[in-house]
Formats: sequence, structure tokens, C-alpha cells
Amino acid sequence: MKKLAVSIFVFAFSLWAADFWTKPYTDWTDKDLQKMSENSPWAKEYNVATETGGAPENGSSRGKGGGGGSGANGPQISGVDVTGSAVNLVIRWQSALPVKEAFVRRKYGAEAAISPDAKKILEADEPAYVIVVSGLNRRLLSGTDPETVKKTMLDQTSLVIKGREPIKPEDFRLNGQGRVDAVFAFPKTNPITADDKEVEFQSKLGTLIVRQKFRLKDMTYNGKLEL
Repeated sequence: MKKLAVSIFVFAFSLWAADFWTKPYTDWTDKDLQKMSENSPWAKEYNVATETGGAPENGSSRGKGGGGGSGANGPQISGVDVTGSAVNLVIRWQSALPVKEAFVRRKYGAEAAISPDAKKILEADEPAYVIVVSGLNRRLLSGTDPETVKKTMLDQTSLVIKGREPIKPEDFRLNGQGRVDAVFAFPKTNPITADDKEVEFQSKLGTLIVRQKFRLKDMTYNGKLEL
């Protein structure tokens, strides 16, 4: 009986620890902020070991929250980083409220709850679903002008939902130099709902083919689907 009680306590504690976002965002620790941005229902982090000279026949990946490998909910990636090193990416729903809260908490610290600028960010109406792919090597997209890169990214990227037409991005931009953020904006003309159950981000980023699934039931925040 004592062992059973201990097991129940450990399970309950682990569950609470995993769902730190049930606490007010102003109480999130630095570790919580990183987890929200990189390893949560709204953000998937993984890496792919590549070799110079050609893509492996089957891309391998390790997901810190995406399930890993090529499982039903894990990321599937194949490709080559021109540097010949591992490709480390994060796919994140930047427009989701908890992700925005993590951003303002990092930027404004203890002032996040009272900062007018932070309030403006959190209360801003999001006209599109914004997904950011962080950690992309800019050289993977070299050799073409910015407008050509934009057109290619818009053409080769979509949100895929079973039983519905793919949602194509309406805008794209790159932020940074070297390791960059690829920012995609998807229209809300036909909104995603919890009934859709799952959405998969698909894109061809240079030589990388990325497919990452997100389970919508896990993306409920304060009783509302947050994307």
C-alpha cells in the first residue's frame, strides 16, 4: 500500500510538472519559458544528423516532445545541411497565446504583468496563424533572390488537415543571418478547430523536407484552443 501511495504521488507530481502552463505565466521559471518555446504542445524540437555529400536514404530524428523517429506524431525529416553538421530546428506556433506569454515574460521579466507594451502584445488580435521554424541554416536557401525564396517557400509549405484542403501560407519572411527563423503566416479564412484533431506542418526548406504533426487536443489553454 505504501509503494502504491508513493507511485501515485510521483505520477501526480510528474503530471503537474509537465503542465506548468496551468500556472500564471508570470510564475513560469526560466526553464518553463524555454520548454514552452522549444518542447511543448505548441513547439517541437528535434535534430537530424546529416553527412556532407548526400542525403541519407532515411532521415533520422530525435524529438524532444514530438515523439521522435518516424512515429505517428514524430517529425519526419530528410535532407542535407551544407555545413555537414546536425540540423537542429524548432517548429513553433508563434501566434499561440502561451508562446506569446513566454516571449513577453522573457523580454520584460518581472514587469511583464504591468508593462503596457507586454499587454499590447498579448491582447493583439492575430489575423493569421504564425508558425516559425527556428535554427535554419541560411545557406540552405542561398543562390536565389529574396522574392524567389519567398515564392518557393509559399509554394512548398502547407498545413495539412485530414478531410480538408491544405492551408497554404499567405506570407513568408526570414529573420536573422546565418541561423535564421523562417516565419510563415497562414490565413484564418477557414479556422482550425479542435474537431480537426490533428494538423501537420509540411515544408521543403532548401534540401530539408519537414513534416511535423501537432495534436490539437493538447493545445488547449485556459479552456480554449490556442494556435
